Amino acid sequence: MIPSTQPLWLEADLEAVEQQVLSIQQKINAILDFTFSRYETSPLARGILSAARLHRAGPNQRQYLAAACELLLIANRIHSQLRLDNNAETDPVAQVLAGDAVFAQSALLAAAIENLEVMRSFTNMVSILSEETLLLLLESDSGQDSTTMWMRVYAEGLGATGQLCNLGGNETAALRSFGEHLGYIVALRTGASASPIESLSQQVTDAIDDLNPLLEGEAKQQLIVLIMDLVSAGIENRHL
Repeated sequence: MIPSTQPLWLEADLEAVEQQVLSIQQKINAILDFTFSRYETSPLARGILSAARLHRAGPNQRQYLAAACELLLIANRIHSQLRLDNNAETDPVAQVLAGDAVFAQSALLAAAIENLEVMRSFTNMVSILSEETLLLLLESDSGQDSTTMWMRVYAEGLGATGQLCNLGGNETAALRSFGEHLGYIVALRTGASASPIESLSQQVTDAIDDLNPLLEGEAKQQLIVLIMDLVSAGIENRHL
């Protein structure tokens, strides 16, 4: 994703999350000699960091949540590739262990936030992704529609941010709904969705409308910018 101009606080948060992710990948690589794909920030992490500024959640907490979700998506991607990767040079045992190690680190970061509701949302994300990976491993159709999965995952991630910020029920529900539309747009733009591209415009409108209950300000504006960046920029499947 090609981001538009970002405020300094968001750039700093994104850099901190990237350093956390790369540091963990380097440690795992040193042990397993497993080569990770090039890291690029997911729309989910950017959404979490932007939403967490609504009530100024502490920098460590919001960065931990974003990094935990990034690592969870990376672990899921590694495990999903088991079925699709026919590269004889790839050791499936190392691939499984690397995915498990990344997942363990994501769980440790989520637990470090010390928020039961956030941890519950994170656990729901794990369950959603695990079920989908299992289906991918068992099903013969590699092109199945994953729209619902990404809608659910993004809803949990943005909902966890509302819980982290101690937002009210209406505001947290608004973030969850925004997350659903964000997940739909990501799936549509990456080819993970079988829905018609014509549905994109309505999803963008609905996502922006979801933000109405939230406080006006730079954080809310960055969520709108995120949606518009997704629409205007090409995204590849590995960036989910």
